Amino acid sequence: MCFATLCYAGPTLETKGAAIHASASHSSGLNNMMLASFINDPEHWLERAEQMRNLADELDDEQAKETMLRIANDYGRLAKRAEQRAKGLPSQ
Repeated sequence: MCFATLCYAGPTLETKGAAIHASASHSSGLNNMMLASFINDPEHWLERAEQMRNLADELDDEQAKETMLRIANDYGRLAKRAEQRAKGLPSQ
């Protein structure tokens, strides 16, 4: 049965919406756990910084190289902040 552009082909739209919401909530919770698992890990940020430096070494475009090195420095700062959080120190 179709109404305008909506067609009924199974569970009600309310049920589908609830299932979608429940799935999104569960997924969001997992994403938050994954985020928390690395956001406070200095090693994660140091690895990312190293990746950016390696990428910068491969680039011929000076502007792109500078951008990658800036990103590497930003990741280094994130690593320091993660270390400070792990030690219970205030961010600077």
